[in-house]
Amino acid sequence: MRCLTLAQYLRLKSIESSFICRELPGHLMDMVRDEGFEVIALPAPAKKPDQPLGCGYLAWLGVPIATDAAETVQILKKRSQPRLVVDSYALDVEWENEVRACITRLMVIDDLANRPHNCDILLDQNYSPSGDRYNGLVPPHCVKFMGPQWALLREQFYRVPSRSRTRDGSIRRLLVFLGAIDSNNGTEKALQAIRSLNRPDITVDVVVGQKNLFKNQVRELVKGMKNAVYHEQISNMAEILGGCDLAIGSGGTHTWERCFMGVPAIVGILAENQRELVENLAATGAIWNAGWWKEIRSDALAQLLRIVLEEPTLVKAASIKGQEIMGFRDQSGLQGLIDAIIA
Repeated sequence: MRCLTLAQYLRLKSIESSFICRELPGHLMDMVRDEGFEVIALPAPAKKPDQPLGCGYLAWLGVPIATDAAETVQILKKRSQPRLVVDSYALDVEWENEVRACITRLMVIDDLANRPHNCDILLDQNYSPSGDRYNGLVPPHCVKFMGPQWALLREQFYRVPSRSRTRDGSIRRLLVFLGAIDSNNGTEKALQAIRSLNRPDITVDVVVGQKNLFKNQVRELVKGMKNAVYHEQISNMAEILGGCDLAIGSGGTHTWERCFMGVPAIVGILAENQRELVENLAATGAIWNAGWWKEIRSDALAQLLRIVLEEPTLVKAASIKGQEIMGFRDQSGLQGLIDAIIA
């Protein structure tokens, strides 16, 4: 999603982008094509690979890293002086060294700071109180863009008038959105928690992605709630978020959309790569950390909701803190990053 956002900004500069994606479960290649971008699909992995795939994030590639690099190089060789943006926790300096000869500029999007990169530009949009975490992990010439002020937000978020509204801490509308997939079905847990509160005065917007495996049962659950509205694969997230006073979500890219709009959130962790971000933001008071979604019980979530609903002063403070972390920027704030890519 963040690469799609970046490609849309580059298009405003008359620069067209192509996407190289592998056919892995849950891929969003159709969505990218629907936005008018070329997608070059790498073949799906063999069910029984000939070589070991490694462990941890490396296994996410689905193929050996040398295979992925070689297939990518074959595509890049057909392009004239391409710039390349890489967004994958599975790729590092080994892969980047293989493709460098085929490109003029390499940008890496990362937020783990756990491996070296051979890149010209690094974007880490996460909040971290520890400062520059990439010393020694990138070349000296690398230009680093670090912090939420560089988060790749879709253009729609800059156009919503309600972004600038002052929240008083009262909660009349609640958003539930746990990302496009929500593999732990946290949405259902959240709805059960909300229903147990018996608060018909609070309207609930429930958003799920088209690839959500539990969307049918979520839809049925929403039908049984008089104060809930079901949304699937929406294109107006900024509008919906702008009308909400509190969100229940996860620690993915949507974190920065919520903070930018000044919407406080109860946030659960979906994957290890979200843990540090959620813990750091919770320490600032911008969000409430609900723990791991796979372990969250609906009754415990309901109790946390009750606490938040009874503390409008903290809710208001969380709204302000989220926007402070984002830097109150406008769309022009990304210009430095765009200029570095196209230089």
